[in-house]
Amino acid sequence: MLQKITYKGFLIAGISLCFIAISCDEKTDFLVKARYIYINDSQHQIECISHSPFVLSPLEEYTIESVSDGNKNTTEDSYHPPFVSALLIYDDIKCDTLDALGKAGRGEGIIGIQNYQSRQLGKRYYEFTYRFTEEDFNKAESCE
Repeated sequence: MLQKITYKGFLIAGISLCFIAISCDEKTDFLVKARYIYINDSQHQIECISHSPFVLSPLEEYTIESVSDGNKNTTEDSYHPPFVSALLIYDDIKCDTLDALGKAGRGEGIIGIQNYQSRQLGKRYYEFTYRFTEEDFNKAESCE
């Protein structure tokens, strides 16, 4: 009888340790940082209307810093731009409406993370650079 109680105690302790080890490794949040840099390489003033609005004159740049929770194995593919949708206005004459269409982090222009140049700055810390070019201006349509 005493042997059964001892085995049960060890079994319960062993199972508890397994659950603790598994839950600690997978559910712990890690600090994830990103720097998004927007550079205007075009000859046009660009106004971005979104939840993080900004205006860029030619050859100017704008930076957004982001800090959030993520997982231990964060890679550059785990990131999403700070915009889900945006309206870009070029010189108050041409407009481009960008929307991820339900695919977070995927899309045209500043909406799609694949359109950025990236580099790792540290563990779970990346820098993403988007350059506005004449091609962005040419793709935009009249703001009528």
